[in-house]
Amino acid sequence: MNALVVLAAILFILMALIGRGKGIRSFLAIFFNFGVIFIASFS
Repeated sequence: MNALVVLAAILFILMALIGRGKGIRSFLAIFFNFGVIFIASFS
């Protein structure tokens, strides 16, 4: 596994345990923003 994937999984688990629903929504928002920036950088 890639180190970045492992760190993202750890972040997701911790956010889900500590923040419950808000943590999961925040993680999805971070993931979505990263995707938008990644796609915009190649346009």
